[in-house]
Order: sequence, then structure tokens, then C-alpha cells
Amino acid sequence: MRRIQGLRAFWCFTTLVQADFSSATAGGNAESYLDQFGLQISDYPVDEKNAISHYFSPDNVALGAGSVDLTVRAYDGGEYVYGAEIVTADTTLYGSLRTVLKSSTTGGVCEGMFFYLPFDFDPSEDYHEYRIDWTESSTTFYVDGVQKVQHTTNVPYLATLGVWNVWSNGDPYWSAGPPTADSVTHIRSIEMYSGYAKEVEGTVCDV
Repeated sequence: MRRIQGLRAFWCFTTLVQADFSSATAGGNAESYLDQFGLQISDYPVDEKNAISHYFSPDNVALGAGSVDLTVRAYDGGEYVYGAEIVTADTTLYGSLRTVLKSSTTGGVCEGMFFYLPFDFDPSEDYHEYRIDWTESSTTFYVDGVQKVQHTTNVPYLATLGVWNVWSNGDPYWSAGPPTADSVTHIRSIEMYSGYAKEVEGTVCDV
């Protein structure tokens, strides 16, 4: 963890946690590895009334070669579609989340963080940075450092966890699927800025 100071900024985040997974070794202990970055692995079901229920299983969070891999298993016709989720151990009020990931090539799954605008690239071919800046007055979305949209109404105002998940419930109007083959999303790094301040003294914080 390191601190960033800002100089008379309109807004600034003063704390940064960098989770760089590029040194991860395939097959290592994902739980202890993620714990050093303040990240936890979820283990709970999501029951559905009008779709297939899904389950966030710790078995589907694994270390790859230089990545944390989240898997949605091919649906076997049982009670659940098994996906994966990691969350921050602590809540934060306002922040900037930046995730470098490579999407799965398998259809019929939902990968969160959410972006609804159509991409002008294939997100499964390479790693891209997906970023959300959340301040008191706006929520702004970026892809590879380029602002895509900003919302200034209905801005969340309660402290929350950071969440990254992959799942499917077979709903044709939401996740589609369920997948007929395993879907793997590769996360290379996560940067979590917090400590929101309207004005702070010191060196300008470059976020």
C-alpha cells in the first residue's frame, strides 16, 4: 500500500492498493495469495425463481501463470451453474477501481465489472484496463484510459465492497447461456484507489 497526496485538487484519492498478479504461479494457493491484497474469495449460492440458480464456488478461483483466473463451469444440468467471485475485505466510500483482464472466449456468461457499450475490439484477444471512478458527484467509466461515459445522477452514496465475478443463469435477457464449455476470465492486475478527499495538501495526485 502506498499513499498519494494531492495539491488543492477538486477531488483526489489518497490511498492506493496495487494487486499485481503477473508474478502468480499456476496452481498456487489462491486464497492466501489474494489475502495479501485485501481480497477474499466468495462461497455462496444465488437462488433464482425464473432462471437457473448459480453458485460462487471457491474451487473456481485459481492462480494462472501471471493471472488470477475466474471460471464458470460448463453447465451439467444440475441445480447450479458454478461461477466465481472475489471481493474486497473492506468497504469504501468513493474510489477508483482499475482492472486489467482478458475476457473469456466462451459465450453465455456475465463478467463483472459491467460495461454495456459495444466495444470496438475483441476483449478476449488481449488484456485491457477497465476502470470505474466513483466520486461524490459522478461515476465515470473508462476502457484503456479512454472515458466512455459519465453519470452525474443516481450516484451511489453508501460505502460498498469492490466485487469481481463471473457467472451464468441461462437467462436469455441477461447472461444468456448457460455455457456448454468452461469459461475462464484472466485478471492480471487490480488497482484500488480510496481515501476520497475534495482538497488535500502536497504533491498533485495523478490518478
